Amino acid sequence: MTFTKENLRAISVGNEQNRVTALKELLGYPVLQRDPEKDSFWYLRPGEDEDEARETFPIAVGFLEELNNATDAQIKQLLTQEKKQAVYGHYLDIDDIVNKPVMYLLLPTKEGTGRIPLVLPT
Repeated sequence: MTFTKENLRAISVGNEQNRVTALKELLGYPVLQRDPEKDSFWYLRPGEDEDEARETFPIAVGFLEELNNATDAQIKQLLTQEKKQAVYGHYLDIDDIVNKPVMYLLLPTKEGTGRIPLVLPT
C-alpha cells in the first residue's frame, strides 16, 4: 500500500460512495458494502478475495459533519459525549458477530477538510 497525494485526495473528495470506494482501492480490500443492518456506515472487508473477505470482520466507515472543522480536543469531546451512541451504540446493536466492526474510521462530510479519527469499539 502506497500513500500518494492522488490517492489520499481521492478519499477526501467526492460523494460518500466515491470516497469509500477510493479507500477500498487504497487498502486493497476486495469487499465494500453498506452496513447490512443499518445504513449509517459503509463496511470494508479485508481478504485475499471476495469469498474470504465476506468472512472477515469489517472496518466501518462513517461520515460526520462535526469533523469538518473540529480540533483534536473537540473530536475527543465529540466521541466521548455527543457521538458516543452513534459509534458504540452501533457496535452493541449488531447481533451477527461477523458484522461487528473491528474499527470505525470517521471521515468529515466536507470535501478536503477535517481530521479523521480511528475508533476502536472496545
